[in-house]
Amino acid sequence: MAVKLLLTVGLVFLVGRTTEVFGDDVLSPAEVPQQKRDNIDSNEVNIDSNEVNIDSNEVNIVSNEVERLLETLEDLTEEAKERELYEELGAEGSMGARIDSVEETLEEGQQVARGHQETASSSGLQRLGCWKDTANRAIPTLEGQDPGLDGAYHLRTEAIRKCREAATRRGYTVFAVQAGGWCASSANALQTYKKYGTSTSCQADGEGGPWANEVYQIVPRTGTGTGTTTGRTSVARVCEHQTLIISCPAGHQLNIVSALYGRLSQRICPTYPTSTMITRCRSPNGLTQVRTLCQGKSSCSVRASDSVFGDPCPGSSKYLAVKYACTVAACGWRLAYKIQSYAGDSFSLWNRDFNTPANLPSELAVSPAIGHYKSREIDGNWASLNIKQVKVSLYTFSPTLQTRDIIFNGAGSTKHSWFSKSRVISSPWTDLKSAPTNYFSISGHRDVAWRINRRFFINRNYGGCPADNGWLVVLDGNSYGCPWEKRTAGTPRILFSKRSTSVNFERDPGNVGIADVMAIFIKTCDG
Repeated sequence: MAVKLLLTVGLVFLVGRTTEVFGDDVLSPAEVPQQKRDNIDSNEVNIDSNEVNIDSNEVNIVSNEVERLLETLEDLTEEAKERELYEELGAEGSMGARIDSVEETLEEGQQVARGHQETASSSGLQRLGCWKDTANRAIPTLEGQDPGLDGAYHLRTEAIRKCREAATRRGYTVFAVQAGGWCASSANALQTYKKYGTSTSCQADGEGGPWANEVYQIVPRTGTGTGTTTGRTSVARVCEHQTLIISCPAGHQLNIVSALYGRLSQRICPTYPTSTMITRCRSPNGLTQVRTLCQGKSSCSVRASDSVFGDPCPGSSKYLAVKYACTVAACGWRLAYKIQSYAGDSFSLWNRDFNTPANLPSELAVSPAIGHYKSREIDGNWASLNIKQVKVSLYTFSPTLQTRDIIFNGAGSTKHSWFSKSRVISSPWTDLKSAPTNYFSISGHRDVAWRINRRFFINRNYGGCPADNGWLVVLDGNSYGCPWEKRTAGTPRILFSKRSTSVNFERDPGNVGIADVMAIFIKTCDG
């Protein structure tokens, strides 16, 4: 590897510099007998300590050379990462093209240069908090069931990464680390991890504590692009059984350049032992499938699964890598607003006109790891945009990706009036346009005395908490007026009917869904 060669050369160089500082005439014991004619008298070998003078300038030179070595190593790391991605995708392109979603690095070089510290904020992870556990586990253990969970858990290095990989290999999306390394995960961990309530015993290293689970959710890895027709590209990648979600800024659409479903590297989404992995396989229809799902759209989601692409290498884990660009859209949906469950107050972001910062790639991601977002395009400009349609999309990511869309007629509307029953064009609920409603508005129902704060509220009827029946509500702020609002903590909670009709929020909790993300898209053209 180029990094190892560079480190070897660097170490040889540093040894050479040290030899220069201390002198070139020092003889090894093996060399002394070969110098008989010099008649070296031991009494004449008198090294005066005062003559050994290491000039501070020499030390500075060595220090500067070390800095240059580290800088060169960093440059080589970045170049190698880009080259690897482009070679994997079999695509041509400038080595200066932007790479937005690269996680895998040349770890040997980075650890030597800067050291390594694992953090819970690693791309693709959302921390769900610290939760109590007992001998009757809230989440069952994976210890002893996966070769990647090596040795005694309390001595395990990189415990979070290893537990995440063990969960991913089973298709699980939620896992927990406890007591410095103990790993747990299951298919229904998202429903069980809160079983015993919150805990304050988790340590700062993110690896839990005594009878305390630090819980994480593996969220869809997101790649975003800000390129236009100039051809700037991005690469996004997820492991098998995860969902890739990519999106473009307002007014742009996806152009899929190339795609790979299979495996060309042992270091990407590894399984253990790595020697058993097939490293040269790819689905022949990878590009076709991704283009079918994404080409020309403002955002899309693709499941990295054999059910989508076929199985190009049976028995080996795979990953999905997509290279794409964002081009100016002729006509399409543009992301205007997005909120994430449990990410803090959301209504004020929509309700007020802020001087919103320019669109940032990370903000544009329709992913629960990113947080709230509002496009600066709609701040004070709704009436001038000539909006034709508005779409509200509800995303749930576990156990599989599901999307529910409500489309409204946006012509001649304001930033609040489009969200009304008379403007509904289509929805996932068959009775929405025909059934009576007592609330259908963005501002919804707010009552400070009763601790009610229900936004984006589409409700059929009241009649006391047990009779509350509706389709959609965003519980923002401190909204705990009824028992059905107290089933989950945090704000906002995006509740919706999983039925084809309205749902009783109190009496039918099994059919009340909690969306991970709610996004609002606008379309300013016909078609």
